[in-house]
Parts: sequence; structure tokens; C-alpha cells
Amino acid sequence: MAATSDSHTARPLLVLWLLAVPFLLLIAAGGNRSFRGEVFLPATGEAMRTTPFKLNQGWFGAPRIALKVRQPINSSSLINVELLNDQDQVVLSFHKDTWRESGTWSEGGESGSWDEQDTDLNTEFRPGQDGTFRLRLSLEDYINSRSYAARQVTAPGSNLPVLVEIYTNTLDPGLLVGTSVVLLLGFGIYWWYEYAPKRVLRSFTRNETNLALTESFPDQAMLKVTFGARYEEPDHPVQTRSQSQTSFFCPVSLSITDAWGNNLVVRRESLLLNAFQIGEDDQGFRGEQSLYFKLKTTRRLRCRIEVPEQLDRGVIELERLSLTVTELTRTMGAKTMEELA
Repeated sequence: MAATSDSHTARPLLVLWLLAVPFLLLIAAGGNRSFRGEVFLPATGEAMRTTPFKLNQGWFGAPRIALKVRQPINSSSLINVELLNDQDQVVLSFHKDTWRESGTWSEGGESGSWDEQDTDLNTEFRPGQDGTFRLRLSLEDYINSRSYAARQVTAPGSNLPVLVEIYTNTLDPGLLVGTSVVLLLGFGIYWWYEYAPKRVLRSFTRNETNLALTESFPDQAMLKVTFGARYEEPDHPVQTRSQSQTSFFCPVSLSITDAWGNNLVVRRESLLLNAFQIGEDDQGFRGEQSLYFKLKTTRRLRCRIEVPEQLDRGVIELERLSLTVTELTRTMGAKTMEELA
């Protein structure tokens, strides 16, 4: 009697979705840009405001304020930033020193130039409520590096430009990656626990036409019986193989008996052998097949397979025969299982 293992079926699409979710979230971590503008800060320290923009108190992610100071070469600035609500109340404030330095270097007969800077101001927050907001920015300090030794503050040649961008629904990439790794690790442990084989009993030899394996199995055990064969051309073949022949069918005699010698399964399988390359000139043929069985009660079983020593009247001969019996917890897909009474 054949039974399909529905309760032990994995769902590949669900697995792919679970694996894809962290990467989709990582892509979405940058958020959606909802505002972009530029503010020019005068050296007098006068505060300048952006045009109004809307922020929503959403459940996914948080708004991010991203400012980029177009810093002149060899200078530093202190930028004050305040977030104002529609009643001109300060709901968030922060500041940062920005700088940009450049120069030349020479060493060992080689030379070049360098340009380093730290001109970004970024912060993430969650507004207390939906509404219309504006940013108020001011330039508190501007120092030219050439006059820094003398502690002289010099004004920039023109107003200092600051690029302002607002992103909604941003996520913390570091926290997201860490959480995703932990979730995937936990899912992997669960997957291994659910679907990993309980036991693998392997018999493997060369130049033997039959193999047998005897073992005891518990009640309701699921067994996967895998047999494989490899054939090659003999050193002195009886007749020459057709070069166009790329496959053979190998008859396999399979029998499963209980501890008292009663036959539970006796049948003949046909194993497809496909060609593969051995070295530059030689060619071999190999194949593998799996069958699934389910026990109703605890049994001690003896599984035996047998194949011919030669195929197609001596064109190819057996090089290797393998038998693997695996006791499973679950199957990775829907499998038709034959019940062993």
C-alpha cells in the first residue's frame, strides 16, 4: 500500500520567502525620500529655515534627517540643527562639527594628493504625531585651516550651502542585519531538527554484485533506501560499445525481509545509468535511485540489492555498487511511501 507523506512535507516557497524577507527589508532600510532642498547659511550666524515638509508617525521604520554640508577645502564648521513643528516649537535639536582637508604627499619617489572630509549630519527619530515640520539651521563657527594656528575665525567667501534630505520609513541596517542573522540561525536550527536524518546506515564496496544491510527500526519509522551503481568499460571488452550510446538501464533486484525471513518487498527496479567522463578518453556510466518506506510497527529489517556484473553483453562492467538506508524524521517534499506491514 502506498501513502503520500503530506504531514511531513516542506514548503520550498515559504522557505525562499523567509530567506528573502531580511534582504528585502535591508533594501527598504534606506527609506523613501520625501523632501529635498538646499539651505545657504550666512557667516553672520543668522538662522535659516527650510520649506515645510510632512512627517507621519508610522509603524514601519522612522524618519531620517540627512544633511550634507558642501564644505570648502581646508575648513571646518559647527552646524546647529533644530526641528520645528507647525507652532515653531523645537521638538528636536542637534549639532555637529564638519570639516574637509586636502593636501599632497610624497614618499619614496612617489607623490599624490588626498582629500578627506566629514560633512554628513544624520539622525533618526520618531515624531510624537503626524504634522508639518521645518528645519532651522545656523552656522555657529567657520574656521579656515590656514588660520587655525592663530585661532582666527574667518567667514567663508559666500554663504555655506547645506543639502537637506528627509527620508521616511528608514530602518537601522546594523540592527536589521543582526536580527536577520539571529532569525536565520534559529530557522536553520529548527530546519535541521525537523528534517535532518535520524540515522544514516551506509554499505559501500567495489566489484560486488550484491549488498545487504540489517538494522532495527522503531515504530512508524520512515526509511529512505538509496542504491547506486557505477559501470565502466572493461580493459578487454567482448565487443565495442557504440559511441552514440550515452545511457544504459541496469536491472536491480530489491528485497526487504523481516527478522524471520518473511519477504516484505521483492521486486525488480530499473536504474538509469547516464554517461560521465573519466579522464580524457574513457567514459563511465552511473545512476542513483531512492525509494521510501514506512513501518507500522517496530521491525528488524534486512535490505538487499543485486545487479548484474556486466551490461549489454559485456560492453560495460560493474565498478561500484552502493546501498544507503536512512531513517528520516520528515521528508523535504511530498513523497510516496510504501507501507511495510
